[in-house]
Amino acid sequence: MTNDFRGFDKNSSDEESGMSDDDAGISEFSSDSDENEPTQVEETNSMDDDDDDEDEVVKAIKAEKNKPRDHPPTILCDDFIVDISFHPSRNLIALGNISGDVLLYEYSNEETKLINTLELHLNAIRDVEFDDDGATLFSAAKDKSIMATDVETGKLKQCFESAHEEPVYRLLCLNNNKIVTGDDGGTVKLWDMRQPDPVFSIKIGEEHVSDMITNDAQKYLEFGLHSDEYIGQKHSIQCMVPITQNIVVTSGEDGILRASHMFPQRQLGIVGQHKLPVENLDISHDGQYIASCSHDNDVKFWNISYFESVDELIDVNKKQNKKKDMSNNLPSSSVKNASDFFSGLV
Repeated sequence: MTNDFRGFDKNSSDEESGMSDDDAGISEFSSDSDENEPTQVEETNSMDDDDDDEDEVVKAIKAEKNKPRDHPPTILCDDFIVDISFHPSRNLIALGNISGDVLLYEYSNEETKLINTLELHLNAIRDVEFDDDGATLFSAAKDKSIMATDVETGKLKQCFESAHEEPVYRLLCLNNNKIVTGDDGGTVKLWDMRQPDPVFSIKIGEEHVSDMITNDAQKYLEFGLHSDEYIGQKHSIQCMVPITQNIVVTSGEDGILRASHMFPQRQLGIVGQHKLPVENLDISHDGQYIASCSHDNDVKFWNISYFESVDELIDVNKKQNKKKDMSNNLPSSSVKNASDFFSGLV
């Protein structure tokens, strides 16, 4: 908010009007004016009060802007980012783009720094994942290939050129040099990186394999039928990431990241927002940040450390105002709730 104060040069005004210094004082209204009508002095005081009120608003806005950063700055890219992956132990994030490249960025609250560009695939990256110790970065692409790259040196460690008959859509890292991949034609393959061919292959359907999950022992691969339902927003959900055992963050077509509590099911509010649809989400190794990539070719970070205490505050018996909760901006959101912002000015 800005104020347009139009001042005047006192000396030049006096000369033009022919007024002396004695005549330049504040005049009163004529005697036939209404007694209840305020004098010019009172109007001036009223304006001063308005200025004071506006100053408080300006101060509040400046205070918001001057707060120390609690998340890394946005990464702006030249190409569309298809997938992102946080390193399991370092402040490092991998971005896979539509040109077939992987960009490695170091991040902190102060800056994001590009440390390497890996030109790996001929077509769009579909998935990027670090292995458990973060030494190897796996990537899968529309060119049907799977690659393993050394994170420190940027050198290619292994390549399966024609890993699937259809473009590879999803890749899941297991331990002991094993990965699982799923393609656009509904085929799932298990790979041991020490062997040239897949250990196991199964056709599970005709649709693309969009995601896979395993248990702690990594003896089962779960894909297909669900065991529970999530009731969320009306827009389609493109991606989901767990924050705690009960809280998940979802996003998709409307570009808004929303947090939900699963047991009981209730909306917690807006974690962050993009102008265009969100393609993917991931959570950092320390659980402090979520990163999201959108159709704006950007990657944004959101500080979600406050969720550590939210689980304990959820009242199972409290009736939810779903409409209000879905539009409620949480501390990580760059947009402030009007009621929260102006509460300090009353």
